[in-house]
Amino acid sequence: MEKLKQAMILRNPQALSSKYIPRRLPHRDAQLRQLSIFFPGVEKSSAFFKSVQLIGSVGTGKTSTALLFAKNLEKGFETARIIYVNLKMLGDPSPWTVYTSILGQVSGRASRSLSAGEVFEKILDEFVKKKTTSFLFIVDEADELTSSRSLRGGRVVYNLTRLPEFGVENVLGVVFIARNEEWSRGLAPEEQSTLGSLIVRFPRYTLPQLVDILLYRASEAFSDQSALPDTVAEHVAKITIDLFEGDVRKALDILLYASLIADSEHSEKVTFSHVSRALAQILGRSSLDADIVKTLKQLERVVLAATLEILKNRESSYTTEREVIENVQALCERLQLPEPRIEEIEAALQRLHDLGILRISGPLRIYAEVVPIDDVRSLILK
Repeated sequence: MEKLKQAMILRNPQALSSKYIPRRLPHRDAQLRQLSIFFPGVEKSSAFFKSVQLIGSVGTGKTSTALLFAKNLEKGFETARIIYVNLKMLGDPSPWTVYTSILGQVSGRASRSLSAGEVFEKILDEFVKKKTTSFLFIVDEADELTSSRSLRGGRVVYNLTRLPEFGVENVLGVVFIARNEEWSRGLAPEEQSTLGSLIVRFPRYTLPQLVDILLYRASEAFSDQSALPDTVAEHVAKITIDLFEGDVRKALDILLYASLIADSEHSEKVTFSHVSRALAQILGRSSLDADIVKTLKQLERVVLAATLEILKNRESSYTTEREVIENVQALCERLQLPEPRIEEIEAALQRLHDLGILRISGPLRIYAEVVPIDDVRSLILK
């Protein structure tokens, strides 16, 4: 029993959740510093209202940075309070649902009989009553304010960015989180003006940065950090950049899934094999469909079989174009098939990519969208 307990990798699996806010965020110190400059504290001398935008692609740490900053602000100042609204979580957002969400966090639920404007007036009244508390708004998924299924801005941006003009003196400001800097173009001119140009940008994570993040999260999640070898962390990071545009949430999902598989097998560390199996589940890979195989030309079948054979016999989730070419040549010799030209192999690879059977990320990384098979010959001869 003790031996099994020692083999368990995950001590705190929550630390690998994309919803988890760690004590620090590697490679987001600069963005946290910018927020600290905009919102240095809650004292009257520094608490004049500001509207700030956090802009960056999916999975670049915008929400985590905002929430970590908010958490530290509340910890540092007892009178500080954060109001967080995620527009996507509101379902079909409208001014009424946005305002009732805010009111619910300040005092209580609003009556359905009230209009959006009346709910907003109640919010103003509550702020006046709670004048000893300093509030900071965080509006996540702000793109929803101007998208085709959106509020079209309504008066939400206008009202939230002009709270001081309504007599509210205890709101530090509003932080809008958006994926695209273009989001504000759908707002009315007066809303764009009052939104301002205080922007904190979040670039995509690089490969070394993703490795750092994974190793740091592993230090919080694993019983022993050596359970995640550096080479495996780099492997997950490469997959994330190739297949998920560097989305750190996907990197954490892959690592969590792989860790759960490793734990189920009482392994002492996460391996390439665990990552490959986790990735297969996340991508929804399935066995080859017989109807699809029938549509493939013989060389395409050979190329696919050669790729799957490589992946089946190694601890990796991808292979290279050079390895595929060499294995195709070896396979053709073994099965006494005519040896194709390299250009023909490359064309077959491209077609398999176009069909969604393989996924090519340059010549150095080729992934399979289907699970490797045992009988390579049967694939070719179908």
